[in-house]
Amino acid sequence: MKKDIILNGKNFGNKEADFGKDEILAAIKERYVDGGLNYMSIKPFGKYMEPENVREWVKYLAENKIYFAFNYATQRAPEGEDSALSAELIADMKEIAGEYYLGELFGETGSQYACKLPGYYVDLGGVAKSNNISADEMYLNDEDP
Repeated sequence: MKKDIILNGKNFGNKEADFGKDEILAAIKERYVDGGLNYMSIKPFGKYMEPENVREWVKYLAENKIYFAFNYATQRAPEGEDSALSAELIADMKEIAGEYYLGELFGETGSQYACKLPGYYVDLGGVAKSNNISADEMYLNDEDP
């Protein structure tokens, strides 16, 4: 039987945050595991995240039954990149964390922080409308949305 879940958590990340492996693992333990939370929104804010570190974080999150998603990984990608998440890393997170990996959230749909990737918006006679496609679909499919 499929059950509904209730997520209780908070954001991690800001412009000053260090996304080193040890800082994230310590924050997960202190804020989420010890704090009794079951959801983490990770906001890299344009910072590069070492893929091997991310794999360790998501393993730890899943082991502790903490759901997680990324926010602003695409909208505020590291300089010269389309996203802080690669197709390979997304596939690895899905395999490592299973149901605990919820994907990427697009937190803005019309401001200066909105996703800028081609195909995310369609022009309806001068009115932009989101295609409501996920980051996973953008990176894992070669077809235009």
